[in-house]
Amino acid sequence: YQCRKHVEERCKSSRGRACGSKRTLAKVWHAAYMDARAVFQRKVTKLSQADVARLFAEDGVEPAVSFRALPADPNEVISVDNAILVSMDDRKRLVRDWTANEDAARYREMVLQLQGRDLVR
Repeated sequence: YQCRKHVEERCKSSRGRACGSKRTLAKVWHAAYMDARAVFQRKVTKLSQADVARLFAEDGVEPAVSFRALPADPNEVISVDNAILVSMDDRKRLVRDWTANEDAARYREMVLQLQGRDLVR
């Protein structure tokens, strides 16, 4: 038997939530997963939280919630080879254009323009 106080303390410690950069990576990954499902109609993703961390490391950017991972090619499943990091504003423009037109060539052209500005890898 354990008193209520000790049961609550035990539960709090066992339910520890990720904090710091782990939590940030989880949020960026979750947003990428939801975008893949809702915007690009993909039921599966091949992107893990470790892959998101690798994207941030390759770009030399500190993990932040102000970035989102999107597929470079909207016709393919998002994966570490088919992922780009973009700012929130750029994500809005890319997603808005994709949902309006679903034109893969135009989407890729917009991604290339962003890559020229060094905001994505």
